[in-house]
Amino acid sequence: MNLNQTVNQSVPQLVSGATSKNGAFIILPKEVLSGLPKMKRKPYLHFILDFFKGIQATSNTYVEQINSVMNQYSDVNKIKITAANFDVEELTPKLISSQDKYAIRHAMDQSRLGNQGSLDLGRVIKQELARYYRNLNGENWQEYPLFIVMTQNPMNILPPDDMEFFSLHLPDCNYYLFSAQLNQIEKRPLWMSSQGMKEREVFVLKSNDLISILPASSEDAQAAYFYGHDGSSGAAIYDSSLQSFLPVKGAWNISEASSYAQGVDLIFKNFQVMTNPREFDKSLPALVQASRDSGIMIPSTSYIIVERSSQWKTLRLKEKQRLGISQGLEFEEDFNTPSPPLWLMLFLLFIFYWVKNRKGSAMPGEERKSCVLRN
Repeated sequence: MNLNQTVNQSVPQLVSGATSKNGAFIILPKEVLSGLPKMKRKPYLHFILDFFKGIQATSNTYVEQINSVMNQYSDVNKIKITAANFDVEELTPKLISSQDKYAIRHAMDQSRLGNQGSLDLGRVIKQELARYYRNLNGENWQEYPLFIVMTQNPMNILPPDDMEFFSLHLPDCNYYLFSAQLNQIEKRPLWMSSQGMKEREVFVLKSNDLISILPASSEDAQAAYFYGHDGSSGAAIYDSSLQSFLPVKGAWNISEASSYAQGVDLIFKNFQVMTNPREFDKSLPALVQASRDSGIMIPSTSYIIVERSSQWKTLRLKEKQRLGISQGLEFEEDFNTPSPPLWLMLFLLFIFYWVKNRKGSAMPGEERKSCVLRN
């Protein structure tokens, strides 16, 4: 049976949907989540090889490491290889068979990256997840990347940081594998989770030819986003027992002109620029203004409480400065606090000297009393 086929059967749950200028979305209320079909996708191994300047690893070294990992993950059939430092080179632009030793060797021999700079692992994984999610169509949705970082010098790798947003791209797995020696592999977190480092089941939804993957482990309502789609074809959810998509009962009943849909449209725009750093700098001022106008906080903005009216001028100045250098609204805690009145400072100074002089004048009497007692 075609895994992309939609059968003439439906899931008896009601969902709500809406369209915006940039796409469509559906909401799965938490009350219906337990009755939806879920699945566990298969991983493919995505090797990230450290080409740090001071590293002495050769193609033979990494090929040997890759083969040793494959012996431990014999049930994984596909792999991808990326060389990285401050730059990235896709040694296998497409997935290759894990059993194809010639393809692995050929990919390593074709590398032109060279050992230079250092490896910013968070930047590389974010870039690879964004590329993976943009290509989530056809048969690709059935697999997800399990990243394996290989190095000969673990102390010179910048670990992943600020990765929580990208958990939307990889709800199946919140960790990566790290290998610094032959036959040694350890799990490391990509982002924090109360459920520990483990694989998870997911919901797979489809609208038209677009796919959205949602975590099945969450007890909160879920929202599936479909970029560049009007939602006119409805939505379907994948049932692994039938190996097909089942239509989901529901209605696209939220008007595009509503403030809710406009807020979703703003979130769409924010998601798009967050996964495309080249667009972020020039798009941020417009996002901030739209967030302010609508009163909706998005991942790239934040709201702070202004305690005194005197802070408004400083706040606006800081905002203009931050937007001018494209760093968003990360306000520093350096607001000017009004100085205390002069009379208060003089009064405190008088008290200080009065106490000091009083202690000084008491000392001679204390010394005489001490002498009398000794006599």
